[in-house]
Amino acid sequence: SLNTWDFFGIAASEFGDIDRDGVTDLVGGSNLGDGGGKDRGHAHVMFMNADGTVKGTQVVNDLAPNGPVLTDYDYFGFAISSSSDFDDDGRPDIVMGAYLDNSAQGDGGRATTDALVPEEQPSLGAIYVIFTR
Repeated sequence: SLNTWDFFGIAASEFGDIDRDGVTDLVGGSNLGDGGGKDRGHAHVMFMNADGTVKGTQVVNDLAPNGPVLTDYDYFGFAISSSSDFDDDGRPDIVMGAYLDNSAQGDGGRATTDALVPEEQPSLGAIYVIFTR
């Protein structure tokens, strides 16, 4: 679900027909969505009807089954790109950016005392490919 200050729509893209119903679907980012912790981020996949209304949604975050592994202040969903079918299953896959994600550093490079605000911490960033099923 969306909350005040999630920044839903900070990034958005069409993604072809994810659910194979003949209608192009959309994905929107909420880089300040909390999920399992503070400002981890979300992606909202919107399955569309032919009349432009939303038929259903799926949230992708660190609480979703097989979702990304995120830590506080990763800002997953800050960038979205239309993508290819990386796994050749006939469905488009989603590419999402998390510009403060430091997963390659194990603990995320976060200060254990929280003495630094996230923007002052070193950041590698990350790109995630979300395989649609």
